Amino acid sequence: MHNLFQHRLVDHWMQLTKYLRYVFNDFFVIALMFFVGALGLAYSNFLKGLAPHQWWQLIIIIAVLELGLQLGRLATLIMAPDRVFLAPQEGQLQGYFRQSFIYSFWMGGLMQAGVWFVLLPFVSVSLSWNLMQLATGFCLSLLLKWDWLSYQFWTLRNHQRLEWWRKPLFQWLLPLLIFSIGIVVNLWLALGSAVGLLAISGWLIRKQVPPLNWQRIVVAERLRMIRIYRFFALFTDVPTVDPQPKRRGYLDRLFQRIPQDQQHLYTNLYVRTFFRDGETSSMYVRLLVVAAVILFFLNNSVVAVIVALTLLYLTGIQLRPFFTFFANNVFTHLYPVPTTDQVHSFRRFWQWLLIIELALEVVVLLLGKAPISAAFISLVGGLAIIWWLMTRFVSRNQKQEGNN
Repeated sequence: MHNLFQHRLVDHWMQLTKYLRYVFNDFFVIALMFFVGALGLAYSNFLKGLAPHQWWQLIIIIAVLELGLQLGRLATLIMAPDRVFLAPQEGQLQGYFRQSFIYSFWMGGLMQAGVWFVLLPFVSVSLSWNLMQLATGFCLSLLLKWDWLSYQFWTLRNHQRLEWWRKPLFQWLLPLLIFSIGIVVNLWLALGSAVGLLAISGWLIRKQVPPLNWQRIVVAERLRMIRIYRFFALFTDVPTVDPQPKRRGYLDRLFQRIPQDQQHLYTNLYVRTFFRDGETSSMYVRLLVVAAVILFFLNNSVVAVIVALTLLYLTGIQLRPFFTFFANNVFTHLYPVPTTDQVHSFRRFWQWLLIIELALEVVVLLLGKAPISAAFISLVGGLAIIWWLMTRFVSRNQKQEGNN
């Protein structure tokens, strides 16, 4: 029982490593290099012209620290069968959960360090903090992370129905209040408040007695793993991730504009599935947001064009597998619709998604700091990329039909 968590942790990382090789493929690494370089350049130029002690700077610092605190959850690595096989040995699991808490805190602490490392130049310029204050601010983030994990650890033995206000209080409101005190009022007062909150959470945990709430533990761990696998699902097929479609009735008027005939059968399927599936549409929206944020702050025309075209190409590659979404559905093979109609419907839908992204990039470049020439070159280059993707897609499908 003492080594159970270590064995599960090794298996857990072996499983994650299996998917990480698909995430860090050649295209993603190249795109990531451009992203990091472009963001670093834009961040450096932004800091050069930054005047300290502005009111909006306090809001940005507090918001980034608050959002960064949400990275990393309590990883228990508990599985559904454990409710049967480990429940009789519940008294021997204290060491197991202690190790899981320490592991979760170390992982969360690394994420806090990453957030603080990125925010460090902005805080140093905006607040004029010295090295001691910067180190104290990082310690404050670690203490609040410990507090948030302690609340999750406290729920392991809680069988009562939790009031609706408990989770937002410990997850959002109290950290927001303490961060605000540290940034606006006094850093040492915020540090003392975090220590006091830590003492209260530790006292609540020590008061608890068995048994464990196995159902809540299993559900929380399953949801945590689903979040991780959904990220991997953007790059490869993950069998453990099941689609969770949503009705989205507010889009019915949009769907009704599509002709309901045999020729537009796959157009209806692709459009409705794209908006209701959530996986592909959320990935598309995230890429749009990333593109808009990066391009808005770039003032180098060459870098802006490269980033815009790379993002457009990356989106096109990520949307390409959506064509085979219905391949395992036996009913689509019974439709009296030729494959050429499916190819035409997807090509037109795919093309419109890329045109929308290209239009957004051009508008952002015009509104941002980049020269007008960057927007024009991006428009011409983006249209060429879209034409090349569509032509290559159609020719490949025609060759496959000829071979069949």
